[in-house]
This record gives sequence, C-alpha cells and structure tokens, in this order.
Amino acid sequence: GAFLPLTLEMGSWRWVLEKPRQIFSRLGLFNPLPPARREQVVRQHLPWLDFLTYMGGTWADWMPVGPERERHDRAARVRWYGQR
Repeated sequence: GAFLPLTLEMGSWRWVLEKPRQIFSRLGLFNPLPPARREQVVRQHLPWLDFLTYMGGTWADWMPVGPERERHDRAARVRWYGQR
C-alpha cells in the first residue's frame, strides 16, 4: 500500500456546478457524461496523467527503501499525525 489508486476524479466538480442535476446521477457524479466534456477533461489533465504514469513506472528510481524509508515514514507520521 505505498501508492494511492489513480481513480481520483478530475474536473467533475466544475461540471457539477454547470449541471447540478448530474449530482443525482449514479454514473454522472464522477464522470462527465457528454463525450465533448470527457475529451476536454482528458485534454486538460494529460500532463498530470503523463507525470503519474511516468512516476509509477520508475518508482524503483525514487522510492526510498530500508532504513531511509523508515526514516521518511517516521517523519511523515510526526508531521501529519503528531506521532513519535
């Protein structure tokens, strides 16, 4: 569980503001329904998706291991949760 799943919605809230009834649609809540809107969201987020794909494929080059990972884990827990 080191990585978050890449299933976060992108751009949906802006679309919901334009079409508030979409919030009641089971399929439309996190997915823009019209094809043109889907294409626009993908086009706007292409650099972000490219970055995530690259980082996911090269994780061994930048992911700390062993004692260094434990040190980062402790530092993150102190920063986010105040744990020692």
